[in-house]
Amino acid sequence: MWKCVKCNHKNNNSSEKCHGLDCKAIRETDSYEKPTEIQKKKEAKKVYDYCPACKKDMFFTKTRWKGKTAWSCESGMHRPCDFTGKSKPFPLHLPQVNL
Repeated sequence: MWKCVKCNHKNNNSSEKCHGLDCKAIRETDSYEKPTEIQKKKEAKKVYDYCPACKKDMFFTKTRWKGKTAWSCESGMHRPCDFTGKSKPFPLHLPQVNL
């Protein structure tokens, strides 16, 4: 969005000339452009807990299901679960796999 200095009309970004009544202003010379603000997305809260459907420990994210707050598994292969939202401690060491 840019604003005309002569008539104070707000114009869209694609217009080169002002669309105000009886105004012949050009965007390059007679405009005031507001800087755009970049909004940061909030990172979703994750919970590490046992998933009864997958039968292993998974990360869960908060979601809405049937009008209620629920927790969805990262696999996304089954319905969301009802949890309290408390995370169990994340293991510090990962199991070794022999190939």
